[in-house]
Amino acid sequence: MRLKRSEWRMVAGSLFVLSLCALGTTSAYADDIPSGWEASNMKPIGYSGLDGRGGAFKMAVRHVNNKWYLYMGHLWHGGWTILDVTDAANPKFVKFVTGPDNTFTIQMEFHDNTMITALQRKPPNWGGDPSKPFDEGVLIWDISDPVNWKQLSHWKTGATGTHRDGYPGGKYANLAATMPGFRGQILVFLDISDSREPREAGRWWMPGQKEGEEPARRDISFHGPAMISPDGKTAYLGYGPAVVILDIRDISKPKQIGQLSISPPFGGIPAHDVLPIPGKPLLCRRDRRRRRAEGPACVHFAAFSVWSDRYQRSRQAPVDFDFPAAGAAEERSVHRFLRQGRPVWPS
Repeated sequence: MRLKRSEWRMVAGSLFVLSLCALGTTSAYADDIPSGWEASNMKPIGYSGLDGRGGAFKMAVRHVNNKWYLYMGHLWHGGWTILDVTDAANPKFVKFVTGPDNTFTIQMEFHDNTMITALQRKPPNWGGDPSKPFDEGVLIWDISDPVNWKQLSHWKTGATGTHRDGYPGGKYANLAATMPGFRGQILVFLDISDSREPREAGRWWMPGQKEGEEPARRDISFHGPAMISPDGKTAYLGYGPAVVILDIRDISKPKQIGQLSISPPFGGIPAHDVLPIPGKPLLCRRDRRRRRAEGPACVHFAAFSVWSDRYQRSRQAPVDFDFPAAGAAEERSVHRFLRQGRPVWPS
């Protein structure tokens, strides 16, 4: 979907629910869909003003007892909104869960009845006040009641917090964390098998990120999340200038088994995140350009290495390039698409 630049503020301030189905049905809307929208091969079918809280960001959909719930963070408000989207044409605001002030609460990830939400110091260019206190780390929640979450614990980094964290289920969550003694965000594995007493299980960083390592690298940071193989033995990372593959059979000592450098030639965040393609020796790497001069945002595909108990093959090569995403202005707003069935929710 492409919108005029003048319409992006409207999108950032609210939420569109879009349908890929044929045009022709009409329904009553919970909130009126704002005028001025544009689309190609899709149309908005439902809209929520989110009880007046704009900046909907990083969404997750949950199916419980024949109902569909949409969880989301907000760029301009500390906390999370729960929306009932069972009827996509009539999304219903359920509640707002208040989070800490002066803190980014824009990321969440869940599996079954466990959810993690990232806390990170909000930078000044996003409205943060460096003179005021902030919270940081990751909250762990019991979401067995989908609309009345229970906070189980709060793990802290001791620095400025975590950004895009992952939880595929099981024993370990993976965090993009700032840690004392390191430059930028690094990968941290958190053991949450006891959700009330989480503890660090392992960490990995690129050379030069740790204080005292030379040459010092201040241009590297892990955005997250790590994508974990179904057998739990391998982690695939978009890690700043490169795609990285780790052997995590010993979670306390992750071992690099493959790397594909993306920068140079690409700028911005060359390896923002990755997604392995199920059933194929391929992964999708997405970059994110900060400035028009760095070129349009793109999605690239690359071959990745295979690891087994008997041999290692870590040679990698890009196999397809130049899949332009939205233009520079649009890319800043369409940060991530989440699709569940027919409707899609752009943030």
